[in-house]
Amino acid sequence: MTILYLFQIKSSSKKVKNTIKRRFYYNFKKLNKYIKIKLFLKNQIFLIENEYQNEIDLFFKDYLDWIDYYKINIEDINFITKIK
Repeated sequence: MTILYLFQIKSSSKKVKNTIKRRFYYNFKKLNKYIKIKLFLKNQIFLIENEYQNEIDLFFKDYLDWIDYYKINIEDINFITKIK
C-alpha cells in the first residue's frame, strides 16, 4: 500500500516562510536519498511505500510548528493522461 502526503508551509511572513522552505527541502533531499519518494511537480505532494511511514512522520515532527500535513492511505493508483 502507498501513502500520499500533502503538506503546506504555514507562515505569515515571507522571510520566515522562505527560511523554513530552505531548511525543509534541504533535509527532505537528504531523506530522499535512502527512501524512494515520488515527489510531484508542486513539491507539496509525494508518495511513499507504507514501510517508510514512520521515518516520514518523524521527519515532519520537526516541522509541526511551521507545516500542516495530511496522510492519505491509497490502495490503488491509476495514472490518467490526455489521449492524443
